[in-house]
Amino acid sequence: MNIHILILLPLAWLLAMPAAFAQGDDHHRWSPERRQEIKAQLSAYLTRRMNLTPEEAQRFWPVYNRYDEEMEAQRKAHREGMRSHKEKDGPPSEADANTLLDKRLAHREQEQKLRRKYDAEFRKSIGAVKTWELYQAERDFHREMLRGIRKGTDD
Repeated sequence: MNIHILILLPLAWLLAMPAAFAQGDDHHRWSPERRQEIKAQLSAYLTRRMNLTPEEAQRFWPVYNRYDEEMEAQRKAHREGMRSHKEKDGPPSEADANTLLDKRLAHREQEQKLRRKYDAEFRKSIGAVKTWELYQAERDFHREMLRGIRKGTDD
């Protein structure tokens, strides 16, 4: 399995499924302000862990921000596409389940395409070692976030 999938999947999951641990209604979803706070925490964490020089940071952050925006747009489109199926009562029909599975695979393929594109850009802007550190730092950040969620706090 591609190591990038293993490393970046938690990021996609965390940002795409913030209500996965909510217990019930929509009022438990994270607010846009809370999402921004988490993104700021991630940025600070990455900066600290990757130990970027000012020159590296100047090259890295515009690329990372574009990557984050494109991934978020992809996840949002996927969520909206899935929402219509979720609103139906009862389990999906065989045809609906096939459609959902196909959409899920298409979404994952699109995310992988974006990851490949940005992996090359990260390597060009900060080198392979720092790109590897990026993936490790993202993984560690998301593990810490999940630990916090499991403990009943998302800080």
